[in-house]
Amino acid sequence: MVCQAIDIIPMLPEEVQSAVARGITMLAISDHDGENLLKSLGAEQILPMYKSKKKRRGYDQIHALHQALNYLRVLTSEQRIEVCKKVIDIAGHVQYYLDVCNRVDQAPQLSHVEKARDTYIEQGPQTAKIQIRILCEDFLENVSSERMREERSERQSEEDAQIEYNSGTIYKRN
Repeated sequence: MVCQAIDIIPMLPEEVQSAVARGITMLAISDHDGENLLKSLGAEQILPMYKSKKKRRGYDQIHALHQALNYLRVLTSEQRIEVCKKVIDIAGHVQYYLDVCNRVDQAPQLSHVEKARDTYIEQGPQTAKIQIRILCEDFLENVSSERMREERSERQSEEDAQIEYNSGTIYKRN
């Protein structure tokens, strides 16, 4: 379960990887008092966690994921599994949003990803599911309205060009 959650993050677009990884840290802190667990470890155990200078592992390249794994290390196995189940669920909500963005050929917005993550952590999965669906519906509506305006503008430009052409033709006849 832990490996699955960690493996999902690098599969996401770069711009959202850190936001999802920060979800691990937020869950460790809010659900399991991760801050105090880190403080209770002592300098000899915690210093090596932050001094990973070789950065050989893929997740070391993403600072937020590296930090999240440090928090996971101090949790019990059960706590890790609980946090990772939630992160997999959050990633599912994010993937739904990304699929909608791809469908309408629009770039995802980091603020939407962060909002989905925060809603999940603060209000639970059901609220997050509703919120992300509403967000996607609004997004689709805005994209649709924007495309309609563009089409209307193109038609207007074509009509204006036709009127100019017709006016020129009428003018030349006289």
